[in-house]
Amino acid sequence: MKKSFKVTPDEFHLLMQEIVALGETFKDERLKRREAIDNLNIQVMALRQTLTHFHPDFDHKYSSVQTDLIHRFDPETGAFLNDAGKSDDGQKDKIAS
Repeated sequence: MKKSFKVTPDEFHLLMQEIVALGETFKDERLKRREAIDNLNIQVMALRQTLTHFHPDFDHKYSSVQTDLIHRFDPETGAFLNDAGKSDDGQKDKIAS
């Protein structure tokens, strides 16, 4: 037996307003996150250019480290794995040695 759910016109109007407000909040959050990502990209680009200027072999080393990290990253845990396939337990700073 199904129970019917009745909504008055006033309740429906309030629900619609709430949905519109949530949609606006979602759009604002999305824009803020996009802005944060863009700022991070600019910072990374500036850092890479600076490091390349002072260390001409930086791009070659960076590519090698990046490839290693991509292979070792476990997206399920958000951690990097060591050669034994276990989490590095915060040893992220020692990856580029």
